[in-house]
Amino acid sequence: MMAGKMAKKATQNHVNFTVHLSKSEAKSIVKQKLKEEWQKRWDGERKGRWFYRIKKAVGKRRTGRRSRKEERVIRRLRTYSSSEDAGSSVLDQLKLINFDQRFR
Repeated sequence: MMAGKMAKKATQNHVNFTVHLSKSEAKSIVKQKLKEEWQKRWDGERKGRWFYRIKKAVGKRRTGRRSRKEERVIRRLRTYSSSEDAGSSVLDQLKLINFDQRFR
């Protein structure tokens, strides 16, 4: 009975305290909130859906073992039109990175 009264009394008293954030912590929180808002807008947008199918998450860094150059070539293969100029430049770049030797 006594413990119940004490617990009730403890919940009725409010304690105010301040949490100080460092500059880097505050920046991190703001960036995270902005990314969340950006993702909501990207998910709800009606334009750019062809690119949305390729990259659904915004602000994510690439991961994996491929170099930046390899990622660029793959991105171009995904998004380029079927024009001869685009195809030949991509083929040249594939040769540059020895694509067929690395991905067999």
